[in-house]
Amino acid sequence: PLAYKFSWSPQGVFSALEQPAAFLRDGKCELVGGGDALLASARPYAVGRLGNCYRLEVIPNRDALLYAPLYGLGVAGGLGGLRALFRGTLRYEGFAAQMAMLRSLMSASATVPGGVRSWAELARHLRLLDARRGEGEAATRVRK
Repeated sequence: PLAYKFSWSPQGVFSALEQPAAFLRDGKCELVGGGDALLASARPYAVGRLGNCYRLEVIPNRDALLYAPLYGLGVAGGLGGLRALFRGTLRYEGFAAQMAMLRSLMSASATVPGGVRSWAELARHLRLLDARRGEGEAATRVRK
């Protein structure tokens, strides 16, 4: 129903989207809260061949700062002169908007209802699909 192939369950995706992110940009630490703040922070990704071939967006992914010592970046006990460190998730353009819409239909807490294990089940639960017409009342409301 979302024209997107998911290997994660809805619960796994929404749980990951609730996690805050931290990264370094222009030598300054930036923090992004989870949920709506994380989805709103999605930016177009147009770097190199990949960015030129696909319409992608990048969403910050958890705490990138934890990776500096693992890769020997910065200096002992700190980030030193490191100017940028980012860990992100690439998704097709529109992913963040779709997830924000689904979050708003579920509730402010973005909790996947118990017993819902697949994206098709979630779409039916939210009345996004009508088996006879291929869409439901919620999808019609969202388009208007």
